[in-house]
Amino acid sequence: FPSAPSTLPSRHCQHGADSEFTDDELFYYLLGSSVLWGLFMGLHSSPLEALFGDSVESGNRSRVYVWRSSLRTLGSAIGPLASVFVFLREDEWTLDQLTVTLLIGM
Repeated sequence: FPSAPSTLPSRHCQHGADSEFTDDELFYYLLGSSVLWGLFMGLHSSPLEALFGDSVESGNRSRVYVWRSSLRTLGSAIGPLASVFVFLREDEWTLDQLTVTLLIGM
């Protein structure tokens, strides 16, 4: 993999001098977590969709799917909006701010 951590200036991601992890280690932990998250989403999505479809009466599926899609879209918008508000508040990032932003975005 390319050395992505070197493309991020460390002055913008200050995790403290007493941190036990290097920037490279943190990047690869995040990369590994993203891979695991993607695998989980891929494995559970199909059975969940089938269960959801079978749980709703045929006449009501359209309305329920519209609600579900709307809620997913709203949820997908909240994370980036939170990121924008955190960024507008301050341009210096701390580990706590990044953690909150990532958790809200997920």
